[in-house]
Amino acid sequence: MHLAVDQIDEVTDRDLFFVKDLAKRNEPQFSDKFDIYDARTKELLVECREPDVSSWTKISRLWGKRPVSNIGLDTMPPFNYVASKANVGGAPIQFFDSKDDLLCKMEIVILCMGRKYAFKGPDGELLLMFQMKSGLTRTSIWSNGRAVGTLATNWNGECESFFKERFKYAISIEPDVPKTTLLRNILFAVGLCYYRVMD
Repeated sequence: MHLAVDQIDEVTDRDLFFVKDLAKRNEPQFSDKFDIYDARTKELLVECREPDVSSWTKISRLWGKRPVSNIGLDTMPPFNYVASKANVGGAPIQFFDSKDDLLCKMEIVILCMGRKYAFKGPDGELLLMFQMKSGLTRTSIWSNGRAVGTLATNWNGECESFFKERFKYAISIEPDVPKTTLLRNILFAVGLCYYRVMD
């Protein structure tokens, strides 16, 4: 996943984001495309697109997941989200900056209770760990024993009326997560791709 946003800290210093899926219900969905809004100002912040989709990925997306098991051909196909500022131009998941330099890789931690993910730097050093705790409509993201973020498909709270305008889910970052940090940027990036690779 390329997080190709110049001055990403200007985006991720916010605490609450609403994600709108732009796919139309009556047409085949070959690629993901969604917009991310500031929940408070209703400003379009980031456009997230999937520009290079292979034929196999298109077929697997068309086939989709089974309704009950949530498993199917598109469970872990390759994907490449490019997130860019609005109005501007199964393997480990990699996060890049706008210069295409590797920030970190996400790897699933196996043989543990629950779902855990390790984020390693370009040289393989451990940067941070996330643990996911999921409910029916909400997933909380924990790091170092404390909640740092939430993903919710049913948002009740601040800006609730705006969320009801057909948003797919909300990304909420805890206000005490320090601004302009890799942790905040990775939380935002994980929020963008969570329902493609971890659900």
